[in-house]
Amino acid sequence: MIAFIFKALRSFRPVFSHYSTWTKFCLIVLGFIGASEMVGVTSFCRFFGLDEKGYYNLINFFRLSGWSLTALSTYWMIFVFSQNLIIYVNGRAVLLGDHTYVPKDGRKMPGVVTLRQNSET
Repeated sequence: MIAFIFKALRSFRPVFSHYSTWTKFCLIVLGFIGASEMVGVTSFCRFFGLDEKGYYNLINFFRLSGWSLTALSTYWMIFVFSQNLIIYVNGRAVLLGDHTYVPKDGRKMPGVVTLRQNSET
């Protein structure tokens, strides 16, 4: 499993113009895989034991110009289709996704407009 993850992440290197940007991308992906909670970049910092400086370095990744979401999405699609594990129905690829919705209860935040509220409480 580790060898597959390493090979997959290494294949994404051409998407990023700088080695350090690619390294931060790898940290974020590994954070998604290993973190036991999902509360944003803070989860990754707890998982890797990063301090405040590490937190701001990871946050900075999303503002860097060394990568583009369009290029990353395009390469992700190419990577998925290259795995040869695609199921086709009527000539169209079937893609499955898992979305876990966790309601966030709490006070209203200033400047946030709530159109509807999904809450279990």
